[in-house]
Amino acid sequence: TRTVTVLRPGLEVTKAADATAVYSGSDVTYTYTVSNTGVTPIRPDGPRADWIDDDQCSPVTYGSGDANNDEILDVAEVWTYSCTTALTTTTRNVATLTGTPFVPPSIPTGPIRSRAVGPLPAWSDGR
Repeated sequence: TRTVTVLRPGLEVTKAADATAVYSGSDVTYTYTVSNTGVTPIRPDGPRADWIDDDQCSPVTYGSGDANNDEILDVAEVWTYSCTTALTTTTRNVATLTGTPFVPPSIPTGPIRSRAVGPLPAWSDGR
């Protein structure tokens, strides 16, 4: 028999602004929180520092959260990012990120091994 582990990725991004209203030309700082809510690590598509893209604020800068500094969002890890920009008009912006779930090295992924089982010996009750 062979057991197959099903890995379910989960990624949650929340975004907050340090103000809900500002005067034209004033800075707003956005904070992004990225959480791994699944059961498998997630690798950013590209360097950790460039993982989040915001259509109205650039550059988005990595702050903290990669506990073992391996650039992999491990299960239950939470990474934070931020970006500051001056606004001159009411703005709705969208942050996006893409990651790839992967099987960590601790789960074997090599070839399935099998063994042949020969015929059972003849059974006798001794009569």
